[in-house]
Amino acid sequence: AGIIDDFEFYNGVTSATPATWTGNIDLTGLKAYYKFDEASGDIINHATSIGSSDSITTSDLTVNGMTYVASGTSPFGYEGSFDGSNDDVAPDSTSTSDWGFINKTGAVFTFIFWYNKNSAFSAIQDMFGMTNYNAGDSGIFLRWNTDRTARIALGKNGTDFIDYTTTMTTPNDSNWHMIMVQYDDSSGTLKISIDNNTPESSTGHNLTATTNAENVFNMGWNSVGTWANIKLAEVSIWNRILTTSEITSLYNSGRGKIVY
Repeated sequence: AGIIDDFEFYNGVTSATPATWTGNIDLTGLKAYYKFDEASGDIINHATSIGSSDSITTSDLTVNGMTYVASGTSPFGYEGSFDGSNDDVAPDSTSTSDWGFINKTGAVFTFIFWYNKNSAFSAIQDMFGMTNYNAGDSGIFLRWNTDRTARIALGKNGTDFIDYTTTMTTPNDSNWHMIMVQYDDSSGTLKISIDNNTPESSTGHNLTATTNAENVFNMGWNSVGTWANIKLAEVSIWNRILTTSEITSLYNSGRGKIVY
């Protein structure tokens, strides 16, 4: 495994003045890293190019309606903007061996991503999900409810299923926020945090499904919900539980950051 040891960040999410920072984050288990910096065309999985030996090789994202937005006030360069109506991105890979680590027995993952809402919380916002997640299908979805709580569903819909709604809420503002979601099937523990605050957790269910069928992981929509009206940037997906110090490094005391 490699080490992420060179970052460029901007001093605060709204600053345009660059600075440098060096940290150490073990790349073991980094399956996908989407920067949304391509400006046009499909979204590239940069995990391999920054040194991960665990990257999913056929996991570039096909863009369906999403647009690239040149950053005006964030440190990300470009962001992916989803307009709440028929915008999504989905990987080229449909292999269960590639994406099964998310939602079958033995699942273990950490999602880290930055998001910014485009409009008021007047509708459910489905940020991540599976293209097929009806009764009997295995998958995952993560959404903001209209009251700004998060709902996470994971496992085989209807029979082997975690369905958790947080008590914490996402801020109702126009700033960028970092979201962390983890699940460890060995303990049945699901965690979510916003802006590196203490995670909210739910424990008590272990998954038993052994496959995730033909379902494809995507962003901006899932088959049982609605489209998202948000921006996304710096999405990383890991096949392990990142440590508290690693998450803190990625958040970097509130400063947005780009792997350089």
